[in-house]
Amino acid sequence: MAAWTGLRVSEMVALDWNQLITDAGTVRHRVVLVAQHTKGGVGGSVVLPERLRWKITQYRTWCARRGLPVDGDAPMFVSRNHRRISARRVLRGLRPRPVHPVR
Repeated sequence: MAAWTGLRVSEMVALDWNQLITDAGTVRHRVVLVAQHTKGGVGGSVVLPERLRWKITQYRTWCARRGLPVDGDAPMFVSRNHRRISARRVLRGLRPRPVHPVR
């Protein structure tokens, strides 16, 4: 998602389903970012490409099958305990790990 939109990790994990999904249940073409979650405290908007909207629809279906909330102000990305995942946790998973030398 970040690669297609240019969102920072902190902006991405702050997304709620109601920012992405319309009342009709379709993925919006443009996402409005909340100012308190953006760098510099200035809100903005991001266009979602067609392929990404399709991926979001698939992810939403996957979440719903697992009993995760996919409506309203529920977070889009959650941890194992069904709480909003932190940017630090995501970055920790992406950080390259050094190879330990064999002694």
